[in-house]
Amino acid sequence: NTDGFRPALRLWKVTVDDVVQLRTLDGHVRGATSVAWSPDGQSLVSGSPEEKPRIWRTTAKDVEEVITLDRKFQGCGSLEWAADGQFLILGYTSDNDDDDDDDDNDDD
Repeated sequence: NTDGFRPALRLWKVTVDDVVQLRTLDGHVRGATSVAWSPDGQSLVSGSPEEKPRIWRTTAKDVEEVITLDRKFQGCGSLEWAADGQFLILGYTSDNDDDDDDDDNDDD
């Protein structure tokens, strides 16, 4: 990038006396606007309005991208883990008109 902008997630350790960058997580070409830790602290999800959300596995020594969600979730503006960590809710916009999920839960 010629303008010096390097889109990335940066993980920092913050204490009363110091701020230290621990890791740089590359993956979002245009940057991430939403980030959330899983309740157990083992995963991180990141999203952006222009790209697909990504899920990262975190350990004491490393952070690695493990999943890039499907194209139909592109345009993620907000995201949050459920309290038990079993579900992830995404607020997104998409030009994909696929309606193959049963989102109205008609049990009649």
